[in-house]
Amino acid sequence: MIRTMDLCNTGGGRVNWDPLLCCIFIYSLHAETLFAQAMFLIYNRAMTYELLSELFVLALIGLSCARIFFMQAARLDFLAVVPLITLILSILNLLSFGLSVFGILILGLALLVTLWNSNALSRLRHRLVVDHYGVLFSLSSIINLILAVVLVVFIIILRPGKIDTKKYGVSITSKVYAGTVEGGFHDYTSPSQKRTLFLKKYISTDVTSNPFNESRVIVFVPGELSSTDLYEPFFVKLARDGYTVYSADFYADDVPWFGNFWDNMPFRRFALLFCKEKKPEVYADAIKLKSENYVKSVLSLIKVVEPSKSDRVFVVGDGEDPASYTAIRSAEKSVVRATFDIATIPSYSTPGYGPVESTDPFLANYLGLKRDGSFYMSSHVAGILEKSIDEAVNSARTKVENPTENAAENVDQKSTEENVAEEKPVEEKSE
Repeated sequence: MIRTMDLCNTGGGRVNWDPLLCCIFIYSLHAETLFAQAMFLIYNRAMTYELLSELFVLALIGLSCARIFFMQAARLDFLAVVPLITLILSILNLLSFGLSVFGILILGLALLVTLWNSNALSRLRHRLVVDHYGVLFSLSSIINLILAVVLVVFIIILRPGKIDTKKYGVSITSKVYAGTVEGGFHDYTSPSQKRTLFLKKYISTDVTSNPFNESRVIVFVPGELSSTDLYEPFFVKLARDGYTVYSADFYADDVPWFGNFWDNMPFRRFALLFCKEKKPEVYADAIKLKSENYVKSVLSLIKVVEPSKSDRVFVVGDGEDPASYTAIRSAEKSVVRATFDIATIPSYSTPGYGPVESTDPFLANYLGLKRDGSFYMSSHVAGILEKSIDEAVNSARTKVENPTENAAENVDQKSTEENVAEEKPVEEKSE
């Protein structure tokens, strides 16, 4: 194996900087590629990783721009390679975490800084020392530094809340699958496979205390404008209270939205949000198969989860078509005990988006809401849902114990209005 310094050493103690710079760049790129792959594998693990990645890139941009203040004259400008690394890192972050407004702005700034530093990188490649920085370069560096600082401030102000799962006694496990809804899913084992299902399981770590004396399982598939990550505080509250929650994001080819490039994981949610706000006709066309996709996804998730016969399974959605729940109950009569839609809760301020006041403050701000680091809405909605499930379970038990009292068999339409008025998600029981 040839060592790096063997490649760079030209004899007589002289160093050939071209191979050295190449090695430094390749090693840096390799390390960041591994970093991005790790981030991708823990997709939806925690939004904190995205925040730290963005701040890390901005710190590197700031370091590159600030070198005009501390770089000594008559020296090789090694920091000229940093802007190019930030550009590559920005792209990897977008591919790892998905498109976002801050991610796009950081990518634009990294590209701008890289272009301004192209001459400096060329000088470094030709081993030309820096005598001084020109006025135009210094001015652009100061402007870019200010922009980086402004972005850091806004990212910190609009940062997502971080929920302490250890404090709540909740364990979160993630698993990635390949495959399709129609053909079935299998464990992701090779980089050549497309990741099409990202599954997360939330469960209490205190297995000895079950307030229900039974296993209650919630199956959840986020809508097109959200993701599992955005509901995490909501799921943690449910898990702490004794529920086992399964939530999954589907990217299989047979549950399409756009039917093209934009259906891929890094782009889909951002593209749908953009179309909903700016191109409603495109959005309307994209969601034509929304109900069908939701039903197929939920039924597929139930197959992946494989609940036991003793599990009480409840399907929970956020802003889905009532006909979708009917189809799910009809297809899984022996498994699904009831379905609920949290979007019917009047005080739930962002139906279809998730509790974004805590998990996506930038979107919440756009929707006219303020950032909430207390996770109030997540806890509030979870509490109402739990009460509705308790009532559904008690009602089912009453029917079994009193088979002659079946007058409530056909009260779904009447109870819908009452549920809405009493802050309860609409619930329909399996026959």
